[in-house]
Amino acid sequence: MKRFQYRLVYILLFLMFLAMLFVLQFKQSMDAPIMLSQQSVIVEIPTGLSLRQLTQDLSAKGIITHPKYFIMLARIKNLSKTMQAGEYEFELGITPRGILSNIATGKVRQHRVTFIAGWTFNKIMQTLNKQTTIKHRLHGLPAKTIMSRLGHPNVSPEGVFFPDTYSFARGTQDIVILQKAYDRMQTELGVAWKARSKQLPYHTSYEALIVASLLEKETAIAKERRLIAGIIKNRLQRHMPLQMDPTVIYGLGPSYKGKLTTRDLQQQGPYNTYTKKGLPPTPIAIPSKDAIEAALNPLPNHYLFFVAKGDGHHQFSRTLAQHNKAVKNYKQHT
Repeated sequence: MKRFQYRLVYILLFLMFLAMLFVLQFKQSMDAPIMLSQQSVIVEIPTGLSLRQLTQDLSAKGIITHPKYFIMLARIKNLSKTMQAGEYEFELGITPRGILSNIATGKVRQHRVTFIAGWTFNKIMQTLNKQTTIKHRLHGLPAKTIMSRLGHPNVSPEGVFFPDTYSFARGTQDIVILQKAYDRMQTELGVAWKARSKQLPYHTSYEALIVASLLEKETAIAKERRLIAGIIKNRLQRHMPLQMDPTVIYGLGPSYKGKLTTRDLQQQGPYNTYTKKGLPPTPIAIPSKDAIEAALNPLPNHYLFFVAKGDGHHQFSRTLAQHNKAVKNYKQHT
C-alpha cells in the first residue's frame, strides 16, 4: 500500500513538473521578442479572417514560432472574437502577446500626410490626391462641392485647414482628413480669438484669419509678423490700402510669372490690395498658429509702410518719403 502511495506521489510530482515546464515554456514563447530579418513587417488582416487563418499566416511569414501557443493565448484572453481588420506593422522586438494585443485593440499602422503653412487649397488637394493609402472621394471635384460635403457650402476652402501632420489608417477617406484639419483650424482660431488684443479692426475671427494668411505669405521671420500685423492694423484704421504683394500674386493665379509688374499692380480685382481698400475677401493661404497669434496680437508701432529687402527681412518706414527712399535703395541692390 505504501509503495502504491509513493508511486502516486511521484506521478503527481512528475505531472506537476511537466505542468510547470509547460507554463514556463508557454510564457516564455509568448513573451519572447519575435525574430525578424528586418526592422518591421507589415501584415494586412482582412475582414472575417479567423484566428486559425491569422495564426497560419503569421507562422508562414516567420513572425510566430509557436502557433498552438498563440491560439491558446488568444482563447485564454478571449481575444479571438475581438480581432480587428486592418493594416498592422509589427516592429522588431514585439512579442506574440503584443501582436495579439495590437490586433485586439485595433492598433493599426498609421500613415501620415502633412499640410504646410503657406500652402493654398489647391496644393492641399494635390498632396491628398497623391496619397495611395487614402480612399479618394473628392478627387476632381470643384472646391465648392468639397466644402459642401464638409458641411460648409458657403465657406471658401482657402486658409481654413490647419497646417500640421495628420495620422490616418489605410483606407481612410480624404474627406475625413480634411475634416480633421478644418476642425483643428476652428479650434486654434477660436482659442486665439478669445485671447486677442483689444481695439482690433476685425469684426470676426475670419477676418483675423485673412490677416494671418497675409502675414504667413509676407514674411517667414517670426519676430516681424507682429510688427507687420501692427502696420496692417494702422493702415486699416486709416482706411489706407494695404498694398501687399502676396495678395496680388494670389489674385493673378497661374498668370503670375515670378515677378510683379506695374500693370499687375494696377489691375482691378478683389485680391489687389493696391487698388482696393480693406482686406481681400478670403485668406490667401493656410496660416500657421504663430501667424494667427501675431494677427490677433499686433505689436503697437507708428509705421505705415514696409518693403522687402530681398533677404527675407523688411525695411519699415513711418512716412511715404521714407518708404520711397527705401524702395529706391532696395531696387538699386536687386
